[in-house]
Amino acid sequence: MSSPTKRVAVIGAGVSGLVSIKCCNDEGLGPVCFEQSEEIAGIWNYHDNPREGDGAALYENLVTNTSKNMMCFSDFPFSREAPPYLRHHLVLRYYQQYAEHFGLYKFIKFNTKVLKIKPVANFSQTGQWEVYVKTNGQSERKEVYDAVMCCTGLNSSPYMPEIEGMDLFEGSVLHSNRFRRDSDFREKTVVVVGDAYSAGDVAVETSRCAKQVYISMRDGTFVIRRMGSKAIPIHERTHKRVMKLLPVAVRNYALETLVLSELNHTRMGLKSSKPMYKHRVMINDEIANRIFCGAVECKPVIQQLNKRSVKFVDGTVVDDVDAVICATGYNATFPYLDNDVLAG
Repeated sequence: MSSPTKRVAVIGAGVSGLVSIKCCNDEGLGPVCFEQSEEIAGIWNYHDNPREGDGAALYENLVTNTSKNMMCFSDFPFSREAPPYLRHHLVLRYYQQYAEHFGLYKFIKFNTKVLKIKPVANFSQTGQWEVYVKTNGQSERKEVYDAVMCCTGLNSSPYMPEIEGMDLFEGSVLHSNRFRRDSDFREKTVVVVGDAYSAGDVAVETSRCAKQVYISMRDGTFVIRRMGSKAIPIHERTHKRVMKLLPVAVRNYALETLVLSELNHTRMGLKSSKPMYKHRVMINDEIANRIFCGAVECKPVIQQLNKRSVKFVDGTVVDDVDAVICATGYNATFPYLDNDVLAG
């Protein structure tokens, strides 16, 4: 007599959730996915206006930082016609096609929020979990599962830095997850805080319409362009198998030398005091050009905000600032799990 199918609760129908559903099904398990919205693919759904509770969110002109051959699933490649780097609507369609191709929709319960997950009373014997959920328009209910896969991502809670004088600043202060389009900052003076992907994108985008943009970085950054030599995506150039055969120190040196040889970081005001393998990078094709033409200016860390000015740690001050946009990342949060579960 065969044992009953193990039931697995998958929390979230984003990219990780879709893969988890497929893998569970491939292994003969019984996945049930709970998705609080009416959409799959999580953050790859663009919404013109910020929504309450949004974690990471797309802006209008977002392009992937990773080439299609490096971000596709091995059993479901992008079409040959797709460009090497993709606008967000193409990525969304890809995940929709993935779900359709492997029949994943039937495992997903949409508009259903997971409220709490905790071990059953006899967890030490069964290893099972109680999952409390609520579907729109229905009462809260409890379901029991043999395993739970938390696929709600690490970018669910925006991190906002504490800056002296923030409460006195009369301009707007927002996280980059609220940023959507450059035209919202037409003829404004903007300070972008951050040194990685989103900071570079937001600085470039806002500089198309803004009066002036400043990018505040703690210790510079390393700018990597998407297109490498001979129009080969940079990821496909740097992630060759031969690179994995090199000693780590040699590989790090080779990659940093390549990046610095393609752009003079010192002249651009981007130079970091740290080696690249100890620092964040910024994949961006346009930031250097925007700096070169004066539309974006590099600045160090913000020391304090005043009513309409920003003072930096090097003593320089920018007056008549309209907005500070913090591209400062996210906190990893799982609100449906108790701390003792996470610690265990």
